[in-house]
Amino acid sequence: MEPEPYVDSAWKEAAMLPLPGSISSGPQGYRVTYNQLMDKYWHAISVQPQSSMIGTRRLTAPGSFIKIIGVWAKVQLLCKDRPLSITSGELTSVHHFSHLATILFQDATSTRDTYPQDYDTIEAQNLCLFHDAVYHQCQIVLHSLIVPLFSGIPADRNIDNHRQEQIRAAETVMNHADLFARLLAPYLRGEEDVSRLPPLIGYGAFVVGMVFLSTEAARRNQVTTEVPIDTDKNGDRLLVVRDIVRALDILRASWRALQQPASTESDLGLRVIYTLY
Repeated sequence: MEPEPYVDSAWKEAAMLPLPGSISSGPQGYRVTYNQLMDKYWHAISVQPQSSMIGTRRLTAPGSFIKIIGVWAKVQLLCKDRPLSITSGELTSVHHFSHLATILFQDATSTRDTYPQDYDTIEAQNLCLFHDAVYHQCQIVLHSLIVPLFSGIPADRNIDNHRQEQIRAAETVMNHADLFARLLAPYLRGEEDVSRLPPLIGYGAFVVGMVFLSTEAARRNQVTTEVPIDTDKNGDRLLVVRDIVRALDILRASWRALQQPASTESDLGLRVIYTLY
């Protein structure tokens, strides 16, 4: 099944619908307060003008999550339609969605810092983890398009400073891959129950593992790339890859229905990769 019709339809249907708001109880029953909705460009709009009730109209964890998932949907379409070479048009799209994701992420984290009491439940904390992981996935996938090592797509040499663009993109990919790994560290180290992670985060972990392995393979083969080489970090990243493979071995149960039979236990790592890809 191709994702385009579903994603396009979901985007159009979600636009101009109120995002999940707060639910409070009172003498007359429960009161549902909607605070924002998203326009067709995925920009937030207040449902009502700011007033003395601004405290009840702040962003919620479910609302933040829906916002970032909307960006992830567009990122998928951008990757699906990727060209044979990266042109100025594709660069514009990458920077646009990267900027949009950053704005939404900053809004969400700012709200958490200002109203920590709204995020003290397990459900809210899990949504925040999911939200942050998807944000890093968006940035990793978007900027990977510009880096030939990760995407296999060459840049149009007519683009001004195309080499500098690739280097900046590679640095961004590695930075967000490190942040993603740090975010999941308690799960990867076995301190938290990895089976509670959503499948989409498992996919993100797979992508991060492939990023780390690609850079290490390029370093060992002495291939010139745009990715900055840090020997100390590379060693730590390989340990993260090992932990990711272990985590994916647990999470693969989520994709068991799609898994093809494997002949031997030695194929475990390959089975995990093919199950998630």
